[in-house]
Amino acid sequence: MRHASLGLLVCAIAACGGGGSGSGGGSSAQVCPEATGTYSVGDRGPAGGWIFYVDGDDSHDFDYLEAAPENITDNGGTTVLYTWASSYGGAFLIGSTSEAIGSGEGNTQRVADALTNDGQSNRAAQRTLAYEHHGCTWFLPSKDELNLMYVNLHQAGLGDFPGGFYWSSSEGAADGAWAQAMTIGAQQSQLKANANQIRAARAF
Repeated sequence: MRHASLGLLVCAIAACGGGGSGSGGGSSAQVCPEATGTYSVGDRGPAGGWIFYVDGDDSHDFDYLEAAPENITDNGGTTVLYTWASSYGGAFLIGSTSEAIGSGEGNTQRVADALTNDGQSNRAAQRTLAYEHHGCTWFLPSKDELNLMYVNLHQAGLGDFPGGFYWSSSEGAADGAWAQAMTIGAQQSQLKANANQIRAARAF
């Protein structure tokens, strides 16, 4: 677990979900920018982030995946660490998430709904759905989508990813979910009660 002394804030309660740059606390409605042409991996996307996937063979109902331009932060711009789910009362199994490219948005909604129904709030999936950068709809990337962020962006020197682990929306086990180390690229199923960083994604 990272701590505030490292420039990161651990947040596992709803009181930590404030505004800030792109953090979900904006007071005026924004309209998500439309695509202005074609994009390649590594280009800046219409929402100001980075394109990390291009659907070149029409495998999905979207053309591109764009990573947000920054991690989800607090009002002061400090990266916040979020838990995936609470470990209170034992394991919390959802059982219906996927690791594949194109599954992140559906995963995020399913996880967030299950957490809300369980009485939990401000977990990683819920916080990502509340992210309001440029008025676009964002989600927590799946395991494979998150790995593409590492391969296509971080390894190319793009994306401004601080080191450390990032949550995906893919469940690994009843008590674990998949996370990615942006420093070395390793993926591992971590305890859902661990606190990690979030880099949101969107499809368009």
